[in-house]
Amino acid sequence: LVTRLFEMLSLKVFLFSVIFTVAFAEFCYDCGDPSDLTKSIDIYAGQHYHSGTFTITALPSESNSGYTSFHVVAEGINNWEWSVIQIWIRSTTPGSNPGGFDYKYESGLDVSYFEDIITIKSQYSPLACDSPIYFSFHAESYQNINGNHQNAQTSWALGQFDNAQGWGGYDKLDVCCDITSCDEPECVLNSDCSDSLPCQVGLCNDGVCEL
Repeated sequence: LVTRLFEMLSLKVFLFSVIFTVAFAEFCYDCGDPSDLTKSIDIYAGQHYHSGTFTITALPSESNSGYTSFHVVAEGINNWEWSVIQIWIRSTTPGSNPGGFDYKYESGLDVSYFEDIITIKSQYSPLACDSPIYFSFHAESYQNINGNHQNAQTSWALGQFDNAQGWGGYDKLDVCCDITSCDEPECVLNSDCSDSLPCQVGLCNDGVCEL
């Protein structure tokens, strides 16, 4: 019985280790927290109606040469949907005319949830990893009330910067350059640990993996 209990405990420890290994991010960031690569800001329709959230995440490449792809998600609330979406992602600030934005979704939407992976256009790619990356989200929106489109409004994700004209806004990601493959020891240090979640590298000290 003791032998059987020991085998079961060993199996549980092994499974926790496997889950930890699979779930751990493919890359780590020596220059800052990985959360620096993602940002969520509120979307407003007609300046006054909180209509959702826009989230952007920079997807690092193994080459460390910069950023070429971004994961974007827009989630509507309070029955708000989008018929047109226009997105700006560059190393320069956007203007106030969303018609000049590079990434446009202008037909067949009518959705309250939008998700895509944007590949930066070749003339701007890659976006440098040592300078801010600016982004803006604009949409044509309405409220879907029992299948009826009502209260049509222009929507913007209102970031920390205001557009020069109108009421729209934009924001930025302060990305970093020092990306390392997570099979290297420094990537799994400083991660959480416990008796059931052992360290891959180093020893567990007060819940943190250390050398």
